[in-house]
Amino acid sequence: MKVSLDRLNKERRIEIDEDDPQFAGSPGRESTVGPLRVRLLLRAAAGAVQVTGTLNGVFTGVCDRCMEPFTRERHITVDEVFELDEVETRSREINVSSHVRDIVMEQVPVRQLCSDGCRGICTGCSANLNREQCRCT
Repeated sequence: MKVSLDRLNKERRIEIDEDDPQFAGSPGRESTVGPLRVRLLLRAAAGAVQVTGTLNGVFTGVCDRCMEPFTRERHITVDEVFELDEVETRSREINVSSHVRDIVMEQVPVRQLCSDGCRGICTGCSANLNREQCRCT
């Protein structure tokens, strides 16, 4: 998703409402089931772009306690001002996809859990304590 800065300066605001497939099935911690729904409003600002809106998607992960895969719906609210970098200023366009990627990467927790009550794996017998009892004596 690229937006012309000349168009943005002329119209003063541009709405984006589309699916972003960049995270679908990615190998990282920010992987989604299907595309990420992007609804953003871009407004021209002096040397910057003000961005507000939402990012919605179903994210996949592996629990850091029990090592089981899980999915979780995430709703990310966006309200940021992006300073234009040299490449954007020179090319006269803003790469919205790269900014979306940065926002998502900031919002993915360092420690991912399948649930707040996840009991994890026993360090002695390796039992998944969410599904079975510890076999240690």
